[in-house]
Amino acid sequence: MLKHDFRSTVRAHEDALLERLAEWVRIESPSHDANALDTVLDAIERRFTESGWTSERVPLDGTADALLLRTRLGDGAEDRPSTLILAHCDTVWPIGTLATMPWRRDGDVAAGPGVYDMKAGIAMTSVAVDLLRGLGAVTGDVTLLVNPDEETGSVASRPVIEAQARRHDRVMVVEPAKGDGDLVASRKGAGDFRVRFEGRSAHSGDAYADGVSALRELAAFVPWAEDLSRPDLGTTVAVTVAHAGTVSNVIPGEATAHVDLRVERPDEAERVASALPAYVPRDARVRVTFDGAIKRPPMTLDDAARRWADRIVALSDAMGIRTGVSASGGGSDANFTAALGVPTLDGLGPVGAGAHASDEHVRIGATLDRTAVLAAALTDRGA
Repeated sequence: MLKHDFRSTVRAHEDALLERLAEWVRIESPSHDANALDTVLDAIERRFTESGWTSERVPLDGTADALLLRTRLGDGAEDRPSTLILAHCDTVWPIGTLATMPWRRDGDVAAGPGVYDMKAGIAMTSVAVDLLRGLGAVTGDVTLLVNPDEETGSVASRPVIEAQARRHDRVMVVEPAKGDGDLVASRKGAGDFRVRFEGRSAHSGDAYADGVSALRELAAFVPWAEDLSRPDLGTTVAVTVAHAGTVSNVIPGEATAHVDLRVERPDEAERVASALPAYVPRDARVRVTFDGAIKRPPMTLDDAARRWADRIVALSDAMGIRTGVSASGGGSDANFTAALGVPTLDGLGPVGAGAHASDEHVRIGATLDRTAVLAAALTDRGA
């Protein structure tokens, strides 16, 4: 099934992977710092172009550029499916995190801010293509899109992601693997809504009868909204943040709540998104307004993606690497491309743990194996 022994060959690239990963982790790149993001994008672009990729920067509103890197390997590549690889360079960590959470290697573990989510995925892509080029392997056209705002919802980069997905036959996302090495073949969609309650403030003693409590209406809204959940269908509605009141002797005239929605099915997203604004206040004197939207559509496993996942599992088995297929409750840019009908697989990135946590790390040996899986997937003929 495999012409090359990618698992053995990738071990010779361990130093290159760790060198690139260390360089990029040491450039802090929080989502809201465009200058820091452009700095790490410059470093990533330099490494890839030195390896023969062509590059293009796409300006985005309110943030750093999106980086497009392109390559083609081998004779006959024009007859192979084209692949879009999605990654992001932004992290949740503020500037200064390296002082208390530095890049470090300890045996089989490499740690640091953004190492797992998801700068290792970018380093893996670089090494996988270097490996394939050295072996004379054949792929179709490959585009790597590195976006700077995934952690904040990919608001600015989403049009670029979707436009590039439409130009390719398939999409691979190098977000971290699930567990010990599973592909992510489906993800829940996500919505975020803000609800505002407007009543009337009044002194809670002298003018109690004049008050219209926005807080009391919020309290009635919470169980109503959460009862829209259908766990049996994969739908959860949670009121996650709420605020009301100013001081202890004033009836609160204003209140706000944030509602987090997670869905597995598009029809469920539509149901809840329509139901929330239809809420009827228990106290007719309270005005209730809504804003928000479905931020990421659900990523479902269609037949083409299922067949593709099965082939990658078989390729992994042929190399002696255990790979499964899992679902995730979190979202990624894969949600956007799968919703377009482009066969999409996620979780092709590193193996480790601690995303958004102080123990963020990758396991080096397993991540090298994962790089071999990524290389094998790029040589797969079908979508």
